[in-house]
Amino acid sequence: MFTYFSTNKIFMIIRGALLTIIGIVLLVMGGYNCYRLSTPAIDLNDPDLDWNTLRAGQHVEMDVDFIMGEYMYTKEDGSERSRDYMLGHLAVNDETGRIYVDGMIGFKVTSGNFDMADRITQNCYKWWTDETGATPRNTETIHVEGILSNMNNNQKKYSSSFMYSAGFSHEQQDMYFRPLYISNNSHMGQIYLISGGIFVVIGPILLLCGIKRR
Repeated sequence: MFTYFSTNKIFMIIRGALLTIIGIVLLVMGGYNCYRLSTPAIDLNDPDLDWNTLRAGQHVEMDVDFIMGEYMYTKEDGSERSRDYMLGHLAVNDETGRIYVDGMIGFKVTSGNFDMADRITQNCYKWWTDETGATPRNTETIHVEGILSNMNNNQKKYSSSFMYSAGFSHEQQDMYFRPLYISNNSHMGQIYLISGGIFVVIGPILLLCGIKRR
């Protein structure tokens, strides 16, 4: 016996199946993200931490207090959504007592923190370039916690150009720069889980309604 399937019925079945699949994927992503964030965070403020050991996927946190400058921004609908800044890990030479940068990674800042990031950058520049020692070291910080991510090609390109203009040779970049960035994404796992749960509920309902529809 030939069964007639209306176009609306087919579309409803397809939408239900797609929403269910998307929901499952989001649940898996959310669960994995929450699992990674459940591991103890690496404290990037640790003066003894070797930043050459950092890898994408690690759970990290930091009170960012030394921002070297902005190297890239992202726009949507004509307005800036985020900026990428270069932050440095400071170390002290045991023999000379001189402070130097021995590690550099990127740091993604959302629009709500632009002013603070710029203010920290300006204060750090004044402190770093003041040879008299009269300028106090910056005490303002931006706390960030999340998973380290690999930089894409644009981030690598613009960050390298920024570091070169700041006086770091390509050889120094090879020594101290890690092509990673921190994004304040500690809440993303929960968002994925909630969205995935909604899709997993709605998807099967649409699928069932589509199958029963005449």
